[in-house]
Amino acid sequence: MRRPRLFIGSSTEGLQIAKSLQMNLDHAAEVTVWTNNIFEVSQTQSESLFGALDASDFAAFVFTPDDVVESRNQTYNAPRDNVIFELGLFAGRLGLHRTYIVKPRDATIKIPTDLFGINTVDYENHTSGNVSAMVQAASTKIEYALDRFSNSRDTQTMEWADFCGLIAELGDKLKRSPHARGFMPDIILGLSRGGIIVADLLSRYLGGRIPSLCLWADRHKEHQSTVIAPPKNDINSIIKTLLGKRRYKNVLLVDDISRRGQTICRAKDFIESVPSELVVKTLLVVVHENASYKPDYIGMSTSDFDLRLPFSILG
Repeated sequence: MRRPRLFIGSSTEGLQIAKSLQMNLDHAAEVTVWTNNIFEVSQTQSESLFGALDASDFAAFVFTPDDVVESRNQTYNAPRDNVIFELGLFAGRLGLHRTYIVKPRDATIKIPTDLFGINTVDYENHTSGNVSAMVQAASTKIEYALDRFSNSRDTQTMEWADFCGLIAELGDKLKRSPHARGFMPDIILGLSRGGIIVADLLSRYLGGRIPSLCLWADRHKEHQSTVIAPPKNDINSIIKTLLGKRRYKNVLLVDDISRRGQTICRAKDFIESVPSELVVKTLLVVVHENASYKPDYIGMSTSDFDLRLPFSILG
């Protein structure tokens, strides 16, 4: 089972706390602190943050009393603005239950009211100056939360809420600007059968005006080597004719779950054989972490071969 991925953010003043959390949680998660080559020279800060978002399952932000603010004629200690911004960014993507504020218990720190509801984990200052020991209790609380969520997430059948959450995350990735790896399709093709559901949900999330159609994939014994466009099936030839009319340029090819990625890879080859200047991108909601083909967009990777999606109960 893949360990959960935890991102830790802080100000420069709170970096020692962040590194101590990383050390304490190293056995329980793949922990990345914001100083671990997150912000690359060749990328803007926004691009780097989006990359960290894509690579994180959880996030913790260290709030330290770095600034002084005045609100309603009262003065408060407050964390740095960029730490608050990044927390809001991660909470919006990952959800409140996967985002944590870590702060000293004995310090009065003003937290914006919009962030109420995010889990707060306190730590107690130690006279010894041992920072690792100081945040051990907070680390343990975060570890318990990681275990609780990971165990519920890795059940045999994914819940509808989790599946729709992955669709929303993928939709948000597509909505980004092109320089941030966004891609706005002119048409969405869903591989039969589960991919049809993904295509429809993505079309709805992206505004409901993008047509979603079925691309047939078959694996009957009579034609095992013909995964796409099997004999006596003219559905895909209709799709090919439609794409050849040059009305659609950006094509998004989607499927629900894949162990090896071969079906969607062959489907992409099939679409790219159309004599037209098409830009074809691929998307999988769930892909096995050892898949030989990695699509352009992935909702989540898993090591669980038995994971079932919520509509799998229908067959």
